[in-house]
Amino acid sequence: MTSFEFTVQCAVCHPGGGPMELDRNGNRYDTYMLDPANEMTSGADNNFDGDYYKARWAETGVLEADCLICHLPSYDKKDRDQQVDRLNFKWAATAGAGFAEVSGAVKDGVPATVKYNRNLFDSDGSVKIPIVKEPPSRVCMQCHHETDWKKKGTAWTTRTDVHIRAGLRCVDCHPAGSNATDLRIAGKEVHQFAKGDDPGALVRDDLDNTMMSCEECHAKGHLGAPVPQHAAFPPLHLKKISCQTCHMPERQIKAALVQDSTVWNSGPFIPFGKRIWSYYGPDMLPWNFYGEKARFTSEFQPTAPYKPFLEWYKGKIYPLSKLYPVWVGIEAEGQTALGQPLMRQMVKMWSRHKADPSSYPKLSVIRDDNDDGYADINRPEEISAIIDSVTEALREEGATLEGKQVVFVNGDKLYRSPGQYRVLEKHSYEYSPYGSVFKLSHDVAPAKAALGSKGCTECHTTNSHFFAAAALRDPFTTEGFRITAPMHEDLGYSTLTVQVGAWRENILRPWSIGAFFIVGFLLILHYIVFGPKPADSVVDDIEVVRFGVLERVAHYFSFVSFAILTVSGICFLLGRNNPLALYPEMQKLAQTVHPLAGVVFAIAGLLTGLLWIRHAALKPHDIEWLRKLGGYLGGKHAIHAGRFNAGQKLLLWWVMVCTAVMLVTGIAMWFPDAFAAGLVRVSYTIHLAMAALFIIAGMVHFYVVVLLAPVTLKAIFTGRVPRSWLEQHHSLWVRKAVPKNENE
Repeated sequence: MTSFEFTVQCAVCHPGGGPMELDRNGNRYDTYMLDPANEMTSGADNNFDGDYYKARWAETGVLEADCLICHLPSYDKKDRDQQVDRLNFKWAATAGAGFAEVSGAVKDGVPATVKYNRNLFDSDGSVKIPIVKEPPSRVCMQCHHETDWKKKGTAWTTRTDVHIRAGLRCVDCHPAGSNATDLRIAGKEVHQFAKGDDPGALVRDDLDNTMMSCEECHAKGHLGAPVPQHAAFPPLHLKKISCQTCHMPERQIKAALVQDSTVWNSGPFIPFGKRIWSYYGPDMLPWNFYGEKARFTSEFQPTAPYKPFLEWYKGKIYPLSKLYPVWVGIEAEGQTALGQPLMRQMVKMWSRHKADPSSYPKLSVIRDDNDDGYADINRPEEISAIIDSVTEALREEGATLEGKQVVFVNGDKLYRSPGQYRVLEKHSYEYSPYGSVFKLSHDVAPAKAALGSKGCTECHTTNSHFFAAAALRDPFTTEGFRITAPMHEDLGYSTLTVQVGAWRENILRPWSIGAFFIVGFLLILHYIVFGPKPADSVVDDIEVVRFGVLERVAHYFSFVSFAILTVSGICFLLGRNNPLALYPEMQKLAQTVHPLAGVVFAIAGLLTGLLWIRHAALKPHDIEWLRKLGGYLGGKHAIHAGRFNAGQKLLLWWVMVCTAVMLVTGIAMWFPDAFAAGLVRVSYTIHLAMAALFIIAGMVHFYVVVLLAPVTLKAIFTGRVPRSWLEQHHSLWVRKAVPKNENE
């Protein structure tokens, strides 16, 4: 595309200036072309200079940067675009601003004439117009509405975007100059728009993310934005999942998923010059975009709801609009990038074949294999036909193909022939290095409509869109049908980890909460039926040392840290019903303290294990204790045991195993970036399962110590218990370790 062609075709969305005004050497096009010393001729080859080839700058003038497009509310952009179409570049801004009526058309050889509106000028010739500092949003929409409809499915309506409904303007999130907050663009008269970060946009990447982010507004309540707490979400979700992912659960207007620019499209309303463009929507059904465009407007697009696809981008999961391209390219020796035949050349080839099948006869083998109404190239003979036919068409036009090869490109596969292809290098979030990728940031849903508002199982099921949506692999197999894979593969999660996560949220979490109530009920029932054993009420004046100072200190730390872990853990387990959600600062404190308490418990547990491990081996006499369940289900006499009975030994082993497992899984959850994503997801499930069992064991232990054997509660604080109690419950140890005359 030459500079002149760029101006003709792209001025609709460009305000002028830059390559529409100056050549690569900084010369103004029209001035340079009119200078006889440069030997330029309007409309001629002009030494095949890309800035002047076939250009008519001497007649059309240039498109200077037009500030009034944005800053004059009454600007008539349609009139300006009409002047560009007539090749009246020089007068386009004058017409758009309403300064004058411009007639004539350089395009048709009719000189432009200008009739000024004198009511806009003072007697000295100065103009009087109401310029505004901040452009209204409708000015932005003049360029962005239609393109964002086709590329991203953005509706830009109060019905689909909570920000527009709240009255926000484009410049509130995309400030410039003195309103900007980012130092890269802030400052009086610094005319750089704050921008986001689109994967497929390569313009001024140095200014990426200079706009107001979701976090910047909603963390501080900027412009009255609500401050969300997200108390029900694990911190990892907020770290790894973008705000847009949850707050854009559905798009109301479809966007293109596949663009095939290889075959003839005979659909209605399609402009002749774009007959080789076939679009497919997110459902992979044919989409006559130009037909809909002809019957609808940018303000009233046809509704076609769909759920966006998700991908990792720069460390977070985002909703993306990705385009899968199918096209004909030109591969040149020694060059990495591919060229492409001009669209008019492809249209000319196909139109000649449609008019006369004997022209480029190989195209006749290309057909609609899946009966969806659009022809597609997928079979070997079809690939060969398009490569050979385009090669023939280019040679007929005099194109030099020495050292070049016409190729067929399907996504990231480049075919030189039906049986020979190579895979093009691309980013993980792309279908192809030549396919556009857009990060979705508009049409934001309110909190009540966001993902997760109905609970964790909105995503954590085996058939949820988040993990199970059919992600495109190839739109056309040799039979014409598409190949897909579950979206969790694109996100880097295995089927097993998804199933484990679904089991955790749908079964483990609710059943764990239920188990706590069931165990609590059974313990109450046990107390009513059996109560404390008679032997446990024995008290005498002789007390002996059961636990030393170090043992008690370790137990204190274990008890306190376990209590913190249990209370905070149960709150996290409750998800949306977390009571801490009412107290955001408490929730943040709990999220900070929980892992620290886990470390304290692990250290205390390790110390306790080292102190007691030599007493924890199961002995023959423990079998009798287990057979009678320690007498806790009836029985008048205590059962003999060593320093610890079989129940205490098993509890000690269980605590050590649980502590080790929960420490390892907890570290993976605490530092997720240091571990594989699948391992972190499985760690959440294992951690929750072990925590539930640990809490149940803790409930039983607390019940026994406090209610069934209150004598032992004293040992935790003083280290001493009545000798008579020890002789009944731990006779095998007390007779050996504590002589009869010991009274300490």
